[in-house]
Amino acid sequence: MWLQLRFLRSCSLLLLINLVVICGFADGSLKGELNAVNSNHNERSEPPQTRATWDQHSLMINDERIMIFSGEFHPFRLPVPGLWLDVFQKIKSMGFNGVSFYTDWGLLEGNPGNVMVGDNGINNDTDIWNLDEFFVAASEAGIYLIARPGPYINAETSAGGIPGWVLRIKGAIRSMSPDYATIVHHQRISSL
Repeated sequence: MWLQLRFLRSCSLLLLINLVVICGFADGSLKGELNAVNSNHNERSEPPQTRATWDQHSLMINDERIMIFSGEFHPFRLPVPGLWLDVFQKIKSMGFNGVSFYTDWGLLEGNPGNVMVGDNGINNDTDIWNLDEFFVAASEAGIYLIARPGPYINAETSAGGIPGWVLRIKGAIRSMSPDYATIVHHQRISSL
């Protein structure tokens, strides 16, 4: 039970961190810093902090109360990054200010240890695994992003987005099995 609570607490913290970081990208406050961080990735620079908090009334971003009206858009469903900005602009024009999105573990890590992001992947400007372009498109459209990283995402994907190779582990998938927890925590989360 203790391990289960600790795992759930870690997942909640990870989701909150994702929300804080991605809200920073999407609200435009980090837009000027994105290019500096990407072009000078060897230099240590600290982007401005985006602070997400909440109380009994609402979510607050940088101490401003906000109500998120969110749709859903998965970047892997439209594998043409050049069209993402257009989709976000259409979502914004319908009155939404947020989009939740899944990352498909099965697409990102089709083979154990071969994560298709960063230095391990193709990682060019037209690559569906390059989520930086997804974040920039949301920022340009004025859309907040809400990450739903999984590992199980449903989304009508094979095995809920869990890679086929995970089925070969000793422990039961989607459980607190040490084998599964190690793969999910180490292989996936630390790589992304």
